[in-house]
Parts: sequence; C-alpha cells; structure tokens
Amino acid sequence: MSAFKIRRVKKEIRTLGLAAKSTGSEDEYLIVGVVFRGNLWLDGVMRAMAPEADITDGSVEMITTSRHHPQIRAILIHGGLLYDGITIDACSLSKEAMRPVIALNFKEEIGADDTAHTRVYALDTEGEETHSCSIGIESRVADEILQVASMDSALPEALRVAGLLLSSFTEHANIRFKNNSTA
Repeated sequence: MSAFKIRRVKKEIRTLGLAAKSTGSEDEYLIVGVVFRGNLWLDGVMRAMAPEADITDGSVEMITTSRHHPQIRAILIHGGLLYDGITIDACSLSKEAMRPVIALNFKEEIGADDTAHTRVYALDTEGEETHSCSIGIESRVADEILQVASMDSALPEALRVAGLLLSSFTEHANIRFKNNSTA
C-alpha cells in the first residue's frame, strides 16, 4: 500500500470519526461515524451494525458505501471510543477504505509496518502524551490534521460528536437497524 498524498491540510478538511459499542444483545455491535469539516461543522452521520467484536469489515463497508467517501481525507479512531471489547484493525481499515487512519490512545500498540507507511509516535495534547499512530501519512501531516480537526479539547470534533451520539444509546435501548444508512 502506498502512502496517501495530502499536499496541504485545509481548515475544512473532512475527517471521519468512528465510535462503537455493543447493543446489549449478543453479537450485535453499533458503529457510528461522523464526518466533520475541520472543527467547523458537522457534514454527515453514518451508522452500521457489525456481527462481531472486530468491527473492521463493518466499518469498511459503511465508509465505502457512503456518499461521503470521496470527500473523506482521513479516518480517526480513538481507543476510548471503542467499548465492550471491540477491536479494529487500523492497517486493514486504511487499506480497504482507501484512506489514511489516525489512531489515538490505544492501549495495545498497533504494529508498525513499513509497507503500510505506519508511524507510531507520542502526541503532546494539552501537556499529556498520547500514544498515537498514523497509517498512510507522515506523523507531521497527522498532527496538522488533528490540530485543524480539534477545537478547544484535545479530541477532534468528529470523534467527540461520534462519542456523544454513541453515548445517547443506553444499554436498555432497542437498537435495531434493518440496513446501513448515511445521512
């Protein structure tokens, strides 16, 4: 897989933030994706259901079938927004969705793979170091994207809003969707 080219990080760069959790019933996991233009405004919301705790395939399908896919420049994931033992393969997500991935705050280290142009580095956010990984882009470009995509908090707006939407579902809510859709 070759590195993705982002020549200039514009203030309205479209990023997709992913969050996921169990629906409460066995073998159903809800994936929420939020597309943001920089830190300025919400551009779209998408959702999907995954049949297993590894949500990589469900996320790829949700992203690639979305009408937002051509405009998304980077996918953002955060270890704190994947609940209930959910896992995601960031390298496969990048390769199959054909977009760079910026992974933040993962407890387990994402394997650095030179063929996938993976860079593991420490990101300094508000005086705290966060374990980060950029897949498909240089860490310098990933830092620029995170700065543009974040407002007052260290968390990019796409991830913050995805987490808020996901938290609006309680364990007792009946979360059943017949198919994937985007707004």
